[in-house]
Amino acid sequence: MMYLMFDQPREGLRLANLFLYGAERSGVKKPSKCIMVIAWHFAPTTWAATLIKKEPFTAKEVETILNRINGQPDLSVVYIPDIYPPKIQQWVEAKVKQEVEAKCSFYHLNSMKPAWEAYYGLIRAETLQKRRAFENGYPYKITPVYDDRPFFFEYHVVGQIFSANSRTGNLWGRGTFVHYVLFFLFGITAFVSFIAMILPLYIFEREGLKVHRIWPLLGFFCSLGVGFMFIELGFIQKLSIYLGHPMYTLAVVLAGILMFTGIGSFYAGTRAIDRVSLLKQGMIGTALLSIICLLIVKLIIPITLGSPLWLRILVSLFSIFPVGLFMGIPFATGLRYLSEKYPRFIPWAWGINGLTSVMGSILAIIIAMRIGFTIVVLLGCVTYLCGLFAILYHFRSNT
Repeated sequence: MMYLMFDQPREGLRLANLFLYGAERSGVKKPSKCIMVIAWHFAPTTWAATLIKKEPFTAKEVETILNRINGQPDLSVVYIPDIYPPKIQQWVEAKVKQEVEAKCSFYHLNSMKPAWEAYYGLIRAETLQKRRAFENGYPYKITPVYDDRPFFFEYHVVGQIFSANSRTGNLWGRGTFVHYVLFFLFGITAFVSFIAMILPLYIFEREGLKVHRIWPLLGFFCSLGVGFMFIELGFIQKLSIYLGHPMYTLAVVLAGILMFTGIGSFYAGTRAIDRVSLLKQGMIGTALLSIICLLIVKLIIPITLGSPLWLRILVSLFSIFPVGLFMGIPFATGLRYLSEKYPRFIPWAWGINGLTSVMGSILAIIIAMRIGFTIVVLLGCVTYLCGLFAILYHFRSNT
């Protein structure tokens, strides 16, 4: 596996850290003996190739690799597995560093020195506590990534995203560039959506704003747009690895949620109960069932991961069915209420819901990059509950 080695290692170092955590979970007693890192100086850049084994490297393997590298001016050793006795290990590492300093250019040597310090500091950490202390003190995020937050190339801490220094040295769009793209996309999407949906409503349907206590009503429809996208995208990511391909995820999870919410909307229109009880069922049910679905997915996926695709599709649909059913109730119930009391506000409900849905999809990714998709789903649940409080407040003020 090969990754670009910046002036301060980040991608390759995160890969090495990911191996350390995985090896320890697999029962490997000395992961530092099972990894070796080689640098390839290509033009103005340096790349790090990480060699990984299940068993410790042997002295013969290490010597063979070192002999091959000695004759290559564009190859250097970054990390040597600690397989020798302490004194011999120190001698070998010192000898390798002398050889690298002798053949490397000044530019490439500037990237090798921090690489030596970083890789040895991380891999040779004796305990998990010392490794975490190294992670916390390192200028970039090198903690392992998991399915819940699978953003391997997102390694900048929050303070670096908008710092002036972080805007330099980003090769081929790496680094903070992705954050600028997301924030720019969020801003331009909000602007375009406002121009395309809200502004025409304000010009042609201004009468629709004549609603008593309109702000809680707007908050209700905003919460449905944001909350729906948070929960939907969270479960799409949760089931993407399980189904094995993004195409299956979109075809099964996305289509399934839309179909089940349609069924929920139809159900809401056939129930002869008061709207407050129906809204409580839909919004509280969505929040509770989303949390239950998270737990079910966490338990079932490891058990059925090796099952045939058709069974995994059925499990996925069964998991999201109750959530989708209850997610379809609030919006349909809200429109039914508007049709009875404020019919001119219905276009505004659609526009606000559409605007917040588009923005919520981008916001969900921004949040997931920092704290994971599980938190995104939980935030979606909180958003639904906030929307319930908003609409209940609106009802109370209109009685």
